[in-house]
Order: sequence, then structure tokens, then C-alpha cells
Amino acid sequence: MHRKKIFRILLSFLAIFLLYINGLFAQGDTCESALTLPNLVNYKSAPDAFNNIGANLTKYSNPSCWKYSGNEVWFKFTAIGTDVDITVTGKTDSTVTGTLLNPEVTLYNLVNPCDFLTPHQSVCGVQKGKYNVVSIYNGGLKPGKEYYIQVNGSNQGTFGLLIDNYNPPPSPSSDCITANTLTTSFDPVNIPTFAGGAGKDNMEAAGTCINPDSKDIFAEKNTVWYKWICKSSGSLTFTLTPADTADDIDFVLFLLPDGQCSQKVMLRCDASGYTGPTGMSMTAKNYTEEGGTGKGQNNFVKNINMVEGETYALMIENFSSKGAIKNVFGGTGSFLGTLSKFDLSDSNSVVCDTSTYITLVNKSENANIYSWTFGKDANIQSSNLKTPPPIKYNTFGEKTIFLQAQKGNGKPAYSTKVIYVRPNPAFYIKDYDCSGYATLSSSFQDSLNKYSWSTGATSDSITVKKPVSYSRNDIKSDNYSLQLVDRYGCKSANSIAVKGIVNLIDTTVADGNSMTLDPGSYGTGYSYKWSTGEKTQTISVKDPGDYTVSVTYDSTGCSTENKWNIFTVTNVITPNGDGKNDYLVIKSPNPDAHRRLTIIDRWGRKIYSSENYLNNWNAKDNTEGTYFYILELPDGRSTKGIITVVK
Repeated sequence: MHRKKIFRILLSFLAIFLLYINGLFAQGDTCESALTLPNLVNYKSAPDAFNNIGANLTKYSNPSCWKYSGNEVWFKFTAIGTDVDITVTGKTDSTVTGTLLNPEVTLYNLVNPCDFLTPHQSVCGVQKGKYNVVSIYNGGLKPGKEYYIQVNGSNQGTFGLLIDNYNPPPSPSSDCITANTLTTSFDPVNIPTFAGGAGKDNMEAAGTCINPDSKDIFAEKNTVWYKWICKSSGSLTFTLTPADTADDIDFVLFLLPDGQCSQKVMLRCDASGYTGPTGMSMTAKNYTEEGGTGKGQNNFVKNINMVEGETYALMIENFSSKGAIKNVFGGTGSFLGTLSKFDLSDSNSVVCDTSTYITLVNKSENANIYSWTFGKDANIQSSNLKTPPPIKYNTFGEKTIFLQAQKGNGKPAYSTKVIYVRPNPAFYIKDYDCSGYATLSSSFQDSLNKYSWSTGATSDSITVKKPVSYSRNDIKSDNYSLQLVDRYGCKSANSIAVKGIVNLIDTTVADGNSMTLDPGSYGTGYSYKWSTGEKTQTISVKDPGDYTVSVTYDSTGCSTENKWNIFTVTNVITPNGDGKNDYLVIKSPNPDAHRRLTIIDRWGRKIYSSENYLNNWNAKDNTEGTYFYILELPDGRSTKGIITVVK
């Protein structure tokens, strides 16, 4: 093989490897593994954000418009508007660019997710030109429905996505009867073109300053109409600004009694020959400006005061051309139109945990028909009620709620909200320090966490004193709890029992039989180690001596030590002089320890007493039978037992 060819192959493998180690590997190699795209309102990724590196040949038939195959990757999104523009950018002439060549893209409207056996609709696009950029447009999307995007190219490389999913403004109308109705807000009205000319009725300006003698059938040239109902009385102003400042813009404002165009009454008119912005203002004096540039004309006429319930119409004419203009309204009045609007009951875009229900508050105006869409992961996917039932999502991530509001057969209005379903923070309380104190802190650390301890502290950690236990069988513990709120407002609580310290030394008497030493149960996660080498919780002993056990909390390595001093007492004596069991013998870890002994017969009479017993009582002056002893231990406690004397 030629050296240069080998070198090119090695470079290709190296490029793929570098993309792989940087996390740029094929996103969504199949429809089923399609990558979910976020809220697509003017979405723009980095030029090399996505790639088709390592993509395999699709198991579906390629779109008919495509030229290439084998490099396909998939994306999906939930529509939040009726129209979508999709652009794929590969290798371009800019300094920051992708590497995909000859990009191709298809938008699928599937009846069922990834079901290509059922008939479906699709929009297909391939590169046209030399810049490795392809764009497609599609209208008629159903908000709330899921759509799929398939991207391909002649090679395997990186690319960017530009996507805008929106509800387009209504197309301008050139006649009063078909005029677009404006909504409650004073949003700017953009008129992209006057393509409709004068419309079907080119004499609607007859009798106005635009066509005063009603004879010039060509006086009305390029017009658009808008109308509205006044919701609340007040002033109205507007400014019409042409994209080309050389354009001559004229207008007429009408009152429409009973909303009928056939009964329209002119209120204001401006046909001034001046170019540039025109409109109605609070400072203008004239009610009408005729054609030309006469004295006192400035391209603006006086504002009107709208009356609640009345219908108004605005005819705008671009006398010079069909170029675009923008209309910005002002004043204290308002328009009555269908407004789609809703809020969350707690006004929070973050919902914590999938068990949390979301209550929606419908604030739409001038509507009586509603269509809610919540998405496939919601407990209910849709509702036609004005106030839908509370909803919840069974998966975490970004969710889109969509509302279409409509008045009768009027034009619908749309609104959306994006919320984020997040898990509540999972954490446990860590217990540090092996001393008489414990430092408690959360296993989940974040500088934006908010902490609330049962002690009242709000710091990320607290130090508490461990309780002291005086009985191995009743180990004391103090409970502490922590409520943690993360940066998103999601919260969880947890608690911990701080075990007490047991360093108690027991002095215990074994009466010749085995006895069980037990430090008590500390719970799970603890290990035991005895001085005898045993590792069980309990041990059995019968010989005198010191016995210790170390109890260790495995997760921290903290230990506590327990100790026993074991005494043994002979419980049968045979004082017959044979040298075996002739005396009552007490054995202890410390033979020199102080020991006070008292012996009582069965009638309760004290028959023997010693302040420091030296193992020298043999019952020589007493009869055979059962006796009782009381032994006072070095720590001040006492123990009782039975002695049998056999002669």
C-alpha cells in the first residue's frame, strides 16, 4: 500500500479516536435511541456540538431525497408551536466550524414512535450549494406531539443545529372583512410585505384622505388591515416605521359600529407625502393630513380615546412599495382578544420528585375552548378542561406544558411553559471523630445547599458531644436530624443516632461455672475484638482475669473499649484435711485487692467476717450444710453466693 494512503488512513483513525475520547460519539444511532433536544425557541448549538462518528447503517429505508447512507443519527423534540425551521451546518468557511460534508436532514411525523411500517409524513432536505448547510421548514405541527429528526452526510463528522419551533403571526390581510384581530397586549405588529396589493376591494379608502373624491380607483395601492375590540377605555397611539425610510406610509383609522366593515367611520387619516415614520401621537394637533407636504403637516395625527366594547380597524398603505414596516402601539387603553396564559400554583419552574403534583392556574382571557398537552411522561397526556386536574411526571428532566385557548371559531392563541422535574437530594449523615465528640455532616456537599439541623444550626456540619452509657445493655444514643435544600429548592431529610461511649469496667464473680461476657449490641456496621482473640459479640469465661473487648464502628474506625475483672469463688468446700477444697478460695486478677467477706448461715446469723479475706475459712467450727457469702468488691459493689460445706 502507498505510504501516503497509509498515512491518510492513520490520520482518519486518529481523528475518530480523538472525537471519541472527547465525548463526541454518534448521538442516537437509531430512532429508538434518539437524543432529546431542549426547548426549541431559537435554539442554536455550537457549530460542532453534534456528530455522526461511528454511526451504523440504518435499519429503515432512507428518505427518497437523500444521496448518501450509513452515517445517520437521530434527534427528537416535543413541539411547542405549529411551525419549525431546522438548519444543519457542517463544514463552512467560518473559523469555528463542523466537519460534516453534504449534510442531509429529514423531519418525521410518526403516528407511533419509531414505527416506520405505519404510513407517516416527512419533510426532506439536502444541501443546495457549496457551504455544507441544509435547511427545511414545516408547518402544521401539533404542539405537545413528539417529532423526529434524522441527519446524514457524505462523511462522518461534526455539525451544529439551528432550530426554531414557533407559532407564526397571522399573514396580513388586504381587506377589512378578513383583517387579522389583534390580542390584548400592545405587542409590535410586524408586516413583512404588502404582497396582497389592494385586496379584493380596492375602494375601501374611498372618502378618506387617501382617496378623497372616491373616483381614483388606483388611489389604494398596497394595503393591510388590522382590527380589534377595546377591552378598557383609554388613549391609543401608534408609530408605523418602514424598513426603508424612503417609503411613504399612509393610514386610516376607522370605527366599526357593531363590528361591521360596511358601516366603518373614519376617525383619523394621514396621507402626508412625507417619508419615514408616521402614526398617531399625544402631541399632534391635526386629525387628518391630506396628500402632499402642506404647512403644519409632520406625518403624525392626534391620538384617539378608545371606548370599551367598540371595534376599531386600521388600514395601512405603503404608497411607495411593498416593503416591510413595524407598528408599535401605545396608550392607556387595551385590546380585547384571546390570550392564552397559565401559571404554576407555586410559580416555580422546578418540580421536585416524580411524586409531586403540579397545579395549573388558567389565566387565559376571552376564551371558552381549551386544549392542554402535557406530554407522554405525565400521568395524563392532555385535557380539555379550563382547569385541568393536577399532573405529575414519572420521569426526571425537562418537560413542556402547552395550552391552546380559543373563543368559539376564532383564531386560537398559544402559550407554553417549560418545567424541570428533579430528584430530591439523596444523602446520609456522616459521623466523624473517635473522641467524646462527633462531627456530623452531609454526604452531599454543595456551596448552594441550605442546611437546617435539629439543633437549630444552619452550617454544613455540626459537632456534638457523645452521651456516656453506664450499662453495656443500655447503650445511650442521641438522635440528630438534618433537612437539606439543594440549589433547585428540592429538599430531603435524614437522621443519625450518635452512639454513646461505654468504657465501663465490670468486676464480676463467677461461681465455678462458665459465664457470658456481653458488651451489648451496637447495631449493624460494628465489629468486636476480644483480648482472647475472639471476634464475636459475646464470649464465655470461667477463669479469673481481666477481659477486654474493643467495639469498632467500621465506617469511621472509631472504637470504644469494655473491660471485665473476673473473680472466681469456690462454691463447695470439703474440710477433711486432704489438701483438696479444704478452704473457701477466692481468685481475682489482683490477688492483693481489698476483699471483705461475710458468711451467714441459713438462719441469717453471721458466723464469719473478715475485712481482708486471705482464703483461710474452712468451716471447722460449723456443721455440714449450706451457707451464704457476701463479698464486697474493690469498686465498692458487693455480690452474693452459696457455699456448700461437706464433711
